[in-house]
Amino acid sequence: MGVFTAPRERAASRAPRERRIAQLSFIQPPIGAHLSAVEDLYGSGSPEQAFRHSTVWACEDLIASMMGMMQPWAYKVPPIGVATPGAGAPGPPAKLPTQPVILNQPGADMDIGDWLWAGTVALTRGNVYGKTLSRDRLGFPAQIELQDNGKVQVRQQPDGSTEYKYSGQVQDPATVWHRSIFRMAGAVTGLSILQHAQRAVRLGLSAEEFGAGFFDDGAHPSALLTNDSEAEFDQGDAQTVKQKFMAAVHGSREPVVMTGGWKYQQVQVNPHDSQFLDTQGMSDLKVCRFFRVWPEMVSVTMQGQNVTYSNVEQRALDFLTYTMQRWITWWERKLGAMTPAGQYVKFDLSPLLRTDIYTRWRTNHAMLGTRAVAPSEIRQMEDMPPLTDAQRQEIAAVAALAPMPALHQGLSSSLRDLREKLGRPEVFLEDLAQLEG
Repeated sequence: MGVFTAPRERAASRAPRERRIAQLSFIQPPIGAHLSAVEDLYGSGSPEQAFRHSTVWACEDLIASMMGMMQPWAYKVPPIGVATPGAGAPGPPAKLPTQPVILNQPGADMDIGDWLWAGTVALTRGNVYGKTLSRDRLGFPAQIELQDNGKVQVRQQPDGSTEYKYSGQVQDPATVWHRSIFRMAGAVTGLSILQHAQRAVRLGLSAEEFGAGFFDDGAHPSALLTNDSEAEFDQGDAQTVKQKFMAAVHGSREPVVMTGGWKYQQVQVNPHDSQFLDTQGMSDLKVCRFFRVWPEMVSVTMQGQNVTYSNVEQRALDFLTYTMQRWITWWERKLGAMTPAGQYVKFDLSPLLRTDIYTRWRTNHAMLGTRAVAPSEIRQMEDMPPLTDAQRQEIAAVAALAPMPALHQGLSSSLRDLREKLGRPEVFLEDLAQLEG
């Protein structure tokens, strides 16, 4: 199928000019051109912008979810100092039989898990704000409704006091519950992790936006039409050539015949390059560095690397020590400050320390063998009810049968040896003489 021929008459009437190549294509602006578009869409440094970054969401949700899974318990502080003569040794820390309301239902529609999740997400912005709506009989907070950080304004007054506004409304200082993390000396509010990671977040979002536009909006040419002739083509000629070519090939799968020096070159784009995967991967690693989260825990890898879990238990301990411990300690102190004197708060870390069943039962066996715990305590840790009398008798019967396999094996071996020696009387008589001697 013929397509078109270059306009030779017009080319012949022109003076010879420098040899050139006419290309009919578009070039997408570089990735930097998307920065302003991303800011216009999501807002510069806003939480909405940050949450669009998948690694930011994964890191924040991982840390906040771990905090929400751990139950805080109030303990009574043991006596401090020298024991009174005749009073006995001071007892160990004891879990309170009745827990403060703030450790179970701190919000009207939030239990402690949801409340800790929302509060920890707010803490990644450096501050968590709440409004105290009720107190217990000792004056400690019993209900604190958390506030949206984006709707809170904090201003330090000339007299040194601090003014808080929730959704534009000035708050009574007696009802404001404000706690901060990463706070510099002399500052009222804490530092936001996302503010420091803003450039990394913007870079990742821009690369992702560019990659999506590359395919959705035609950010690359599918082919090039070039001509090595001496003819010079203006914009009108180029548009005519392109229209004729498109009209000839549209809806047809027949071969194309091109004359007049025209060449067709299909553009092959590497999918890896088209999506800026290296740029996005570098952004993901930087975000993990800010949150102190191991990259493989949120499925972040670079090209040529694999996600491996050589020691899951050790990785869990590393995550507890280097990532979660600062958040756990912070919450223990702040929640402990809302309990009466002589009490403190500790989190149950078992959700982070759970291992496979074989390792767990081997540990339980070691604790029983060293008399560190009683069997009833092991059953309590495994969420098992106390043994009944019938179960104890059954276990005792099984324990009595435990030596039988070894005894049976020993008797079988002795009988086998005796049978062999009876087959050789001289050996049997020799052994008998040694016994008599």
